[in-house]
Amino acid sequence: MRAAARLAFVAVAVATCRALTDEERDALERETLAETLAAGRGDREEQGVRDQWLEGSGVGSRDDMKRPISKRVLNSLRQHGLTCAGCTNEEATKVVNAFVRSEKKRIAAEVAAEERRRRILAFLVPLIGACVLGAFAYLAISSVTEQDDADFSRLDDEVRAAIRESQTYAEAMAEARAAPPEKAAPTWRDREELEEWTDRQEKQFRKALGPLLGLAPKERWRLVADQVDGKTKQECAAHYKLQQILEREAAEGKKDV
Repeated sequence: MRAAARLAFVAVAVATCRALTDEERDALERETLAETLAAGRGDREEQGVRDQWLEGSGVGSRDDMKRPISKRVLNSLRQHGLTCAGCTNEEATKVVNAFVRSEKKRIAAEVAAEERRRRILAFLVPLIGACVLGAFAYLAISSVTEQDDADFSRLDDEVRAAIRESQTYAEAMAEARAAPPEKAAPTWRDREELEEWTDRQEKQFRKALGPLLGLAPKERWRLVADQVDGKTKQECAAHYKLQQILEREAAEGKKDV
């Protein structure tokens, strides 16, 4: 009350335009400050305590900075997979809020990155498709051109070969007409008819052939040749074949007569 009275006195002094010296103003401020502190502390020289702390009415309230973690904040910690051992409710709330803000930033960054990827793909996919189509078109045109060149080259080669063959054929025909006819090459029968067989060789052949007719040809003619002087198995086989033909022709001649 006294401090209020002094403040009122100062206001009145100012209102009446009474000038205060610097010493008077400093003394008045010190006295006012001392009375204000004494009014808040009472007669005690130590620091005072609020009435609500003495009564316990403020403990656990929203204004209590050291109250334990509430159920709502604890559920938020568990929901986000966070822990805050030894934290007050205010500290736990700050942890949850910081995590939520970081998650929002992370999600926003992921969304922005996905949007950038989508825009890049939207630009690159048509471009890559156009490049691929262009490459296929170039390869197709190159293949057709190469095939045409190969076809023309092959056609030219075929025309040249046909011309050469026609010239060669004409030359060969001219030479054939000018040259005398050649005798045909002798057949095995011609050679066998010229082959000489003595009476002794003929007897040896017939004698050896009789008991060996049932054998396989390869073995038969080898054994017959072993018993005929100066004749090989090929000559014995050809001699027997010629005799069979001559006998068949003689038989057919008799039938015609």
